[in-house]
Amino acid sequence: MSSSVIAPAILAENAEQYKEQVDKITGFVERVHIDISDGEFAPDFDCWHS
Repeated sequence: MSSSVIAPAILAENAEQYKEQVDKITGFVERVHIDISDGEFAPDFDCWHS
């Protein structure tokens, strides 16, 4: 039986934010979930800031 793994998600508007968030969790987690939004199939960040 395998155990469950909790993987934090990273949502960033640009490469700099992505790197900052990865740096914060490095050493604390084994896996990271990264969502990439293309603005066509999923909304981009502009609509999240309303």
